[in-house]
Amino acid sequence: MARAGDLVDAIGLLPLDRALLLAAGALAEPALRALDSIHVAAAVDVAPLDGFVSYDERQAAAARLAGLRTVSPGLPPARQASWARSQAPGRLTPAGLIWLHVAMKTVKIAELKDHLSAHLRAVEAGAEVEVTDRGRPIARIVPVTRSAPPVRVIPPSRGFQDIRDRQRVSAGWAIGSTDLLLEERQERRP
Repeated sequence: MARAGDLVDAIGLLPLDRALLLAAGALAEPALRALDSIHVAAAVDVAPLDGFVSYDERQAAAARLAGLRTVSPGLPPARQASWARSQAPGRLTPAGLIWLHVAMKTVKIAELKDHLSAHLRAVEAGAEVEVTDRGRPIARIVPVTRSAPPVRVIPPSRGFQDIRDRQRVSAGWAIGSTDLLLEERQERRP
């Protein structure tokens, strides 16, 4: 039992902050569960790692997509051999083909309704989602392209302390600005 306590004491903890949550939300796999995506984002944050331990196919695929080497010790021998082949360099695996679904994920209407927020987060992160009805494409959800010009900040020619005590000159109108405002509001009322 003392050895187990030593192992647990050696585990490093990461604070669960906003940056980690945003990184988890930006992972390219929209069907990944929230806690699994937080684990993958935390592992990417502390990389390099010898391996990311996972027994969940979706989580392991997302970890590999994020550039982590995944391991799953304790699997039955047949499954370990399969896992070892999928980790071999230069081999295409189902998890290695996830990028095809990231580029254009196809979802049925029911799946879109069930996981709408996850799909919208993926679209916000840059993915495209094609919606199908009985196998027939009916819509495509794509990220909004932002073409707003960059904001140009012009520094003031004088500092605020230079004009703070300055007295404003009256406009010299026959009626005050408060009276004009009240008059306009009266005109808008039915």
